[in-house]
Order: sequence, then structure tokens, then C-alpha cells
Amino acid sequence: MDHLKKDLCLRALSSAYTSNRGFLFVKNLSNDLKLGRVDGSLAKAFFTDLAICLKGQKAPTWTRAVQEVLKSKAIYLHCGPVHSDDLGEVFTTLSLETLENYYLDPITIVGRPPGYNQAQFFDFLGAADIPHLLTDAIVRGGRDAVWLAPWADAEDIFSTTAPCPNTLRSFLGLNHFNQDEFLVTLHFEGLDNSYVFRRPTSLDAGPNLIFRTDGSLRTFGYTVNLLTNGKGSREVIGRHLKGTLVTRAIGWGELTSTPEIDWSGISRVATGSLKFVKKYLHSMV
Repeated sequence: MDHLKKDLCLRALSSAYTSNRGFLFVKNLSNDLKLGRVDGSLAKAFFTDLAICLKGQKAPTWTRAVQEVLKSKAIYLHCGPVHSDDLGEVFTTLSLETLENYYLDPITIVGRPPGYNQAQFFDFLGAADIPHLLTDAIVRGGRDAVWLAPWADAEDIFSTTAPCPNTLRSFLGLNHFNQDEFLVTLHFEGLDNSYVFRRPTSLDAGPNLIFRTDGSLRTFGYTVNLLTNGKGSREVIGRHLKGTLVTRAIGWGELTSTPEIDWSGISRVATGSLKFVKKYLHSMV
């Protein structure tokens, strides 16, 4: 990596500490580089593309450049360590609106009575029938990834007969779900060894304030509990999943509030250092 590219990255890196988002991303990246979760070739590709992006911006900022670089398929996901233990039943969380707009064939909801609210619409679909309505669907999030949590971490504190969507959102760090959205979880069980779970990395999350890694050797991560800034559920990441693998769906109900989040506290609690990332950049050839 040439001197000019390094210099662009280093100057932008210093500016990262002026925002909670940049501050947290650098800490997360530091831990991933230190423990080799992001291998050398991927790290070089990331910083090279970052420098090119910074050079092309009129007013370059670290966070905006990182967001642009991580949209690229060249910096792909799943660089974290593989998690080989059996997680049992795992689930992903989405809104009922996302389920309707992206996963359900429009023909499956023909006959939906007009004026139904979200709870009535979920009942109209039928929790037991939803897995059968997803046979042609591909369950995925950004860049073909699915973020998953083991149901064992949630079942002791959540009741499927008296769901509390606000508590679920906080436990899983789902800050992007706001008041009045209806939360649904899709569950998967018995995934065989052909499906690879990995520990999420900073390059999977990007400059996301509700993602925090650390210096441990665990092969799974933890969500950030929005109420405590501490650990929530274990989490892993994997490739898209076929809808035929959904074993059940749970409707948690509508959120009654928009989350109050201590952005500064979340970033401050994280480990990792700017100094290490600078040193890593200096040593990169």
C-alpha cells in the first residue's frame, strides 16, 4: 500500500474520534485486526478502497467513506471466525411490513379484509401458516447476510403468550425499529453443517452504533442491550436462508415507543484503540 493511500487513511482515521459512530467503529476494527478476524488481504483491500473513496470526496469523512466502501462486494462479509457449536433453534427479527413487502407472494394475501391493523393482519396470515407461505422466499438482510440469535438466550425471559416487543428490541439491540412497527421473528432449527455461522466483525456491521466487538476469542458476538449498554443475546451471522427452512414464526406485537439510546455510553464502553489501527496501517505493505 503506497504512502499516499496510507496518509489519506491516517488523516481520516484521526477524524473518526470526533463522533460516537466513528469512535466505535475504530474500536471494533482494532479488535478484529488484532485477533486476525479480518485477514491481511481483506484488510488491505478495505484500506485501499477506503483511500480511493476518501480521495474522491470533496469533504471526506471517515464514516461516510466506510459506509461507501462496505457496500462493495469486493469487501464481502463472513470474515469472522466460524462458530461450530450447535446453537439449537436460531431466529432473525423483522417487521411485519418487511415480511409482507419482501417475503410474501402477493397472491398469498388475496382476500385480506380492508382496514385491518397489523395485529389483525398477522392473525389473518396465521402464525402456523407463515412458514408455508415462505417456501419461495429468500431470508436475507444487507449484502446477503442474516443476523441470527439463539432462541435459548431469549426463551427464559420472553413469553410467546404475552409478548413484549419493546423488551425484545432492547435485548437484541434493534435500534432501527421504531414506534408502531410490528415485530415478527422467523425461526430456524436443525440447520446442518453446510450452513456456516460466523462471529460478526466490524466489516460486517460497518459504522453501526449498535454493534460492539471485543478482544475475546469467542466465535460468537453479543448484541448490545439498548437499556443497559451491556450484553444482550449471543449473535452470529450467516448467508441467506431459504424460506423453506423457517420452522415457525412469532408475532410480538407493535412497538409502543421509539428507543432512547445512550450513543456516547455505547461507544465509550467498547474496547479497542485508535493507536493500534494507526500502527497496523503504518506496517501495511
